[in-house]
Amino acid sequence: MATQSSAYALGIDIGTAYTTVAVSRPGGAEVVTLGGRSSSIPSVLFLRPDGSFLTGESALRRGLGEPNRVAREFARRLGETSPLLLGGAPYSAMALTCRLLRSVLDAVGALEGGPPASIGVAHPASWGPYQMDLLRQVVRLADVEQPVRFVPAAQAVATCYARRVPLGPGAVLAVYDLGAVLEAAVLRRTATGFELIGGAEGADRLGGTDFDAKILARVAESAGVVLDQPNRNDPAIARLREECVQAKEVLSADTEATIQVSLPGAGRQVRLGRADLEEMVRPALRESIDVLRRTMLSAGYAPEAVGTVLLVGGSSRMPIVAETVAAQLGRPVEVDADPQHVVALGAALLASADTPVVAPAPVVPAPVVAPPPVMAPIPVVAPPPLVAPIPVVAPRPEVVPGARFEDSTAESGERTGEIRGPVATPAPRPVGTNTGGPSTRFTGSVPFGGPAQPHPVPPPPVQPPRTTRRRLPVIVAAAAVLVLAATGTAWALGRSGDRGGVPRAAGAVQSASASVAAKAVAAADELCTAEMKKSTRWVCLTKATLHDNTLTIRYDAEWHGSRPDIQSGFHLHIYGGDGIHPDESTMGSQAVRHSKYYFEDKEPSVRRTTDPDFQAVRDATKVCARIADSGHGLAKAHDGSYHTGNCVPIQR
Repeated sequence: MATQSSAYALGIDIGTAYTTVAVSRPGGAEVVTLGGRSSSIPSVLFLRPDGSFLTGESALRRGLGEPNRVAREFARRLGETSPLLLGGAPYSAMALTCRLLRSVLDAVGALEGGPPASIGVAHPASWGPYQMDLLRQVVRLADVEQPVRFVPAAQAVATCYARRVPLGPGAVLAVYDLGAVLEAAVLRRTATGFELIGGAEGADRLGGTDFDAKILARVAESAGVVLDQPNRNDPAIARLREECVQAKEVLSADTEATIQVSLPGAGRQVRLGRADLEEMVRPALRESIDVLRRTMLSAGYAPEAVGTVLLVGGSSRMPIVAETVAAQLGRPVEVDADPQHVVALGAALLASADTPVVAPAPVVPAPVVAPPPVMAPIPVVAPPPLVAPIPVVAPRPEVVPGARFEDSTAESGERTGEIRGPVATPAPRPVGTNTGGPSTRFTGSVPFGGPAQPHPVPPPPVQPPRTTRRRLPVIVAAAAVLVLAATGTAWALGRSGDRGGVPRAAGAVQSASASVAAKAVAAADELCTAEMKKSTRWVCLTKATLHDNTLTIRYDAEWHGSRPDIQSGFHLHIYGGDGIHPDESTMGSQAVRHSKYYFEDKEPSVRRTTDPDFQAVRDATKVCARIADSGHGLAKAHDGSYHTGNCVPIQR
């Protein structure tokens, strides 16, 4: 029987400004409180000096004192190539999103007593294939083992709405999501849920983030402060920015807010009224209505044909938003009672619907297999008298210098990057039972085993033809001659070895054969093939030695006319492994712990065993390298894979 912790589905909404999670059980869905001030936590990361990260409210507090080490609004930048600099080190938006996701999963697992059975990850409905591919990589690199469903945020909103307001098939809804950024979408009710129709549209410059910037500029102007680019990382400016965000939230329920300005030469309080805020955001709201209207027309509906407009997102709580949407479109407007959490709740509900309930299959005893018939013993015919054989000395096998043995199982370690759930060993089923079932709606796939099959009955032995019996004495006699000949050869050469000549034949042949087998083919992961060198940039490791507590790695590389640079250009990601594991598309990304790899732009690469970077190699049998871009994601090879480098054994 499943424990309570494994019986829940998790919904995650990593927003531009806030991250919210919810759990769904048979009794319903509820928001999980992650923060101290509210259920949601800021989508903020803070890089500590030791390389670890703080998340959420603690990251926001530390970031007020050291703004140059804090990352915010990185989820909206997923897919951008320019990195974010934290403490002078570059981090990609994908890597930061992965860290936030992993931190949230760990926190929820601790609160709920275990991991979820399935996960729904919400995303903007306007995202295309490229951003969705990056999001799948984020989930995979976060080591998510459960089945994952990727849920368009608008679909999650409509799912929650339909649980309290009955809707028949064919009903059309519009979702106006005004969070940190704006997104508009149109959905139609179907027999099984909601489908997106037309093209969802997003606008990054319209939303809460833009409103925060307008408030900050107004307050700074009132306090006589000039905000230029250099002083935006000043701790006092960071605190003032946070004061402006809180004032915007206060004005959703109150008519006036006070902002404390604590800057050198400008210590004062600035009062901001709701009317002031509405004046600042009204032009942006009019423009957002144009976005929503275009979305409706792309779906084939005039505004008057849409049933209801659902308002969600934290900024939609401002009274002027509902007033403007209703007045401009003339349609009923529903402001969700929990606009900041509804996406996570809907994602949890949809993930719960995708969690299969599997009844235990009946146990079927294994079929009894009759033993094979016993063959009549073959008569042994005495061999004819032997003639003393002439010893034949086998030629010494040639040893190929520098060759290596290739494990035939290497290809079985290929990773596809597909998100998979945990694989359970299937219980045996009755013979003849239909093993098919209803298709699941997982975005990721969960491999299911087939029914237990009875062991195949071995075929009866093939009786030899009659002519074989007539030839048997001759065959046995010939075999005996060969055995004695080999024995005589081994004895003769063995005697020579005892006299200081060539080594004993038996040992020499066996060891030489093993040497040839072990060195016949170089391991595939160590080759620098012509196919690999078709890529724009590639690296070929040539030698790795570990002597006197120093790891030295030599390599050739093609940088396509650029200079390697770990700060702002292409460079190497170096890590230890066995040539197959870890997977090349996983390693080298900052979505995994930095101790699993290190950056390099020098040749040779030299690290002392006392250096923190050496933890990426430690006692591995091989060291591997791949090309990485300025955002610390792996660069792709010409064939679309990540195979831009090779591995070499470490000579210790």
